Amino acid sequence: MKKLFFTIALAFLVLPAQARPQAVVGKPKIITRTIWIKTGLMPPPKYDKPYEGDLEIQFFTNSEDIAVVCKDSHSEAACAAYANDLKTCRIHILTEDALKRKGFAYNFALRHELAHCNGWKHPATTGGRHFDVGEAWDAAEGAKWLAANTKVAAPKLPASTRILPASPPVVCVTPHWQPESCENRKTVAAPATAKAPVPTWAEFPVLTWPETGTYEEKWRWCRQNHYAPLKCKEM
Repeated sequence: MKKLFFTIALAFLVLPAQARPQAVVGKPKIITRTIWIKTGLMPPPKYDKPYEGDLEIQFFTNSEDIAVVCKDSHSEAACAAYANDLKTCRIHILTEDALKRKGFAYNFALRHELAHCNGWKHPATTGGRHFDVGEAWDAAEGAKWLAANTKVAAPKLPASTRILPASPPVVCVTPHWQPESCENRKTVAAPATAKAPVPTWAEFPVLTWPETGTYEEKWRWCRQNHYAPLKCKEM
């Protein structure tokens, strides 16, 4: 049966958080600052567990490449594509340093994607609804909005996990998914083979038409000599 793949992206919002009011000495007014916090969905416990299927993780160093790979999910950080039977899953994700520059914690983002590998789904958008940090989202099966840089424990990956190094650049791997030098993959030019010289007309044997002999003997002579006179064609 043909497998179907579903692609789910890392969901995040930028939520306002109210800072503590600051009283300025000598002035009667109160200054309140609004701090915007990038948040992400922490998956529900029923999905936030080790994935037991066939897992492949590919890293990327920039958001532009992720946006191309995850175009169906409109993500610039990570996405997961899994089979309908949940036995196979591929995760495309930025490297830890690249995620950090965008305000994401690597373990948090990876656990989010692994939950998708376990079958978790959530709406692509909040439909304009605003959430507070720590608030649960019923439409995402109770997943909670946390700061995207929240530090969480690293997830446990299957022993058979295949990990592709950051792309670009192009890397070469062995059949066992171990990185190796691409020098051995360069095309080796085949050794030149000597071509047989094309004979000139002067090198062809001069054939003398047998004036005597029976019709059968002349016919046999024509069969044995490919460069026979035109008289052979008349027989």
